[in-house]
Amino acid sequence: MRAVSKIPWMALAVGSVTGCSEEKSTDSAVTAAMTATPDAWSAELARRYCENLAGCCDARPTSEQLDRCATAYKTAFSEENARRAARWDAALAGQCLTEVAAVPACATDAQLRMGSASCEQVFDLSRGTAAEGAACAEDLDCAEPQGTSVYCDSVCVHEAASPRGAAGDACGTTCESFGDGASECSGSGVAGAQCYVNDGLYCGADNRCTALAAAGAACDGGVVYCAAGNYCGPESTCTPQRAVGEACGDDGECASGVCDPDAGKCVEPGAAGTPCDDTRDCAAGLTCDADDATGRLVCMAGGDDNREETCRGFSVL
Repeated sequence: MRAVSKIPWMALAVGSVTGCSEEKSTDSAVTAAMTATPDAWSAELARRYCENLAGCCDARPTSEQLDRCATAYKTAFSEENARRAARWDAALAGQCLTEVAAVPACATDAQLRMGSASCEQVFDLSRGTAAEGAACAEDLDCAEPQGTSVYCDSVCVHEAASPRGAAGDACGTTCESFGDGASECSGSGVAGAQCYVNDGLYCGADNRCTALAAAGAACDGGVVYCAAGNYCGPESTCTPQRAVGEACGDDGECASGVCDPDAGKCVEPGAAGTPCDDTRDCAAGLTCDADDATGRLVCMAGGDDNREETCRGFSVL
């Protein structure tokens, strides 16, 4: 049993870009021909996707490279077109193309996904209409109501998505969301709401969303969570995090989020070019990655890295 992956956006195997071509029109206008059929839409979506990636390159990719890129993405986007045809919505497909064209050039895969809610709905046109409890042969036979995860187990089975909890709500997990839209959760797996530490809550021992413990309160690592600005100290007490220059034994003890293991002191997050072991060692907006010249892990700008990697691997074969 598995949940259906809604959007087949993906990273594709690529080669290198070395040439350039004359500028082509990147007109974002949507015509009826582009959305007349699922196949026409897939081809135009692939072209717009590759035009966005081309913005990563100082020298525009050649026409042949753009064509190979579009062919590869069209193949991916077209996988369920036969199923989409019966429910085709040209207006929705046109809105998808308009939204993708508006995403800033050289976007990451996540930015392109989040930049178009309409595209997600178009991909969902491949879903069937079988209701909960109706016979099915595969996941895509089942209709998927909003806020529900659906799978096929001879019949369509619905699982309600866990809501974001408020104080006092019954819960099963404690979660933390990050700036890139991702989140991490842990807990008992008991059905119920998700309590977010970003909201000042965690899922307590009584399976209720509970306020994070304040300084001086008892704590227990990943069981009883401390409020922001504190860590669970050696006496199992929420303790204020330490300032830069103060002694530490772990990143969580430092207000800066970085404890230098050699010096045993809290330090500021690393600037670009600073050696690192993990992205948490780096200042906001930087990632810890291998330097092309030395092979050593250093803090670097994620956007620049994305441009170089995307352009280096643009030509899809």
